[in-house]
Amino acid sequence: MKTNGLLSKLIFVPMGILCLLAILFSGILSGDSPETVAVEILKMSGIKGGLIIHFPCGDGTLTEALRVGESYIVQGLDPSMDNVQEARQHILSKREYGAISVDHLKGSGLPYEDSLVNLIVSEDPGGISTDEMMRVLVPNGVALIKGALGWEKTVKPVPAGMDEWNQYLYNAAGTAVSHDEIISPIKHYQWVGSPRWGRHHDTTASLSAMVSANGRIFYVLDEGPKESIQLPAENYLVARDAYNGTVLWKRLIPQWQEHLFALKSGPAYLPRRLAAVGDRVYVTVGINAALSELDAATGGILRTFPQTAMTSEVVYSEGTLFLVVGRPEKNKDLYVPKHTYVWDAAEYARTGWAWGMQQAVIMALDASEGKALWTKQYAVAPLSLSADSSSVYFFDGNRIVCMNRHTGEEKWRSDPLFERPINTAYAPRLVIYEDVVLFSRDRGQLIGLSALNGERLWQAEQPGSGHYSPEDIFVINGVVYAGATANIQDAIRAKRLPSTFFRPGRALSL
Repeated sequence: MKTNGLLSKLIFVPMGILCLLAILFSGILSGDSPETVAVEILKMSGIKGGLIIHFPCGDGTLTEALRVGESYIVQGLDPSMDNVQEARQHILSKREYGAISVDHLKGSGLPYEDSLVNLIVSEDPGGISTDEMMRVLVPNGVALIKGALGWEKTVKPVPAGMDEWNQYLYNAAGTAVSHDEIISPIKHYQWVGSPRWGRHHDTTASLSAMVSANGRIFYVLDEGPKESIQLPAENYLVARDAYNGTVLWKRLIPQWQEHLFALKSGPAYLPRRLAAVGDRVYVTVGINAALSELDAATGGILRTFPQTAMTSEVVYSEGTLFLVVGRPEKNKDLYVPKHTYVWDAAEYARTGWAWGMQQAVIMALDASEGKALWTKQYAVAPLSLSADSSSVYFFDGNRIVCMNRHTGEEKWRSDPLFERPINTAYAPRLVIYEDVVLFSRDRGQLIGLSALNGERLWQAEQPGSGHYSPEDIFVINGVVYAGATANIQDAIRAKRLPSTFFRPGRALSL
């Protein structure tokens, strides 16, 4: 009997401590306000924006409190229609209904598409299984389930084979081919965001750049009035949750590319003003601004890199940022439309503001330390800067130049390839694949050079694919794909000859 009494005390005390620790860990004590509980739940989850689901929502007080900022959308669910009505009335009495809403929970399934919800909060899951909750959670999404010992946190893992698109043309080598193994033919919309329309077809494209990283997408968009393109631009850097489209934050860019720049005139380098890696975003927050590093979760500027004013391109490669510092086109004169006919206006913009082969600075920056590793001055054609694990490559308007990525020292120059101005809409394509440099300057010709010494290996016919844009070059498993899609005649031809395939070293027309 004494032994049993002693054992009961030894067992009782640790269990009491565990219960206390569970309550303290959750940070939620009985009697806390819904606002306090909501803040502690979000702190425990680590979720900093997106779609939150709370069930059963009861009277809606906690549901309403969970929206602590504009970067959250919250929906409550409850099997009782009486609770649904009560919760809706509570939300309406507190704030506008919409970003917070309540719906009827029916059966054992959650009414959401796969991988849509960032955070699930539930005091009593009832008939909703763990598998069902994992189905609707986004990768790295969190389920917080309240049990006898407090809140239990479960994180949905990122599936193997899922990839990101961190920068223009996918990577520093410009292959434009993702390694994602999950993507499949489109079956339905996952989400549709705003705005519904761009500003005008005959002027600068509303969307300048878009990348993705760590479950978020980032883009630069002109959200100016649609009523008239003559009204001022309103350019923003916008962050959304990639899985459900929730706007996480927006940052105004006071000065960007002139929004009246003519139809299909570029500038072609604008998509290279933005890159995102992990929880960091690299962007110029102005058309002539220096490069800044932003917190991907909040949009706050963490640092601005010195001596990078007028950065026009950003390439990220293995912890190093390679920059082109200097605007490639004429920028001292303000662009003002001169012609009313759209194609005359386009020709004026493309040629009058073309790259004139003037020199710029190529800079290598250590992304973690933020210091310049080296700088070199060259003429660098728009969008041609590329990198692999050993070298940096670019087209100077005449030749391809290769430099040591660690020191900036020149390794080789190719024989002359082309020499004439490059207009603002167009840009050469330079792609690095293993030991081959693929280069396309004009429609009809693709050149393969040795990445080791710049020697020309082969030359092949390339069907036109760039409609006032750089040509398409996709490299997959040692094969280059280039489709004939540039105009109506090419589209007809493409039905008979979908692509031209050629392996480095020899050309095959199929």
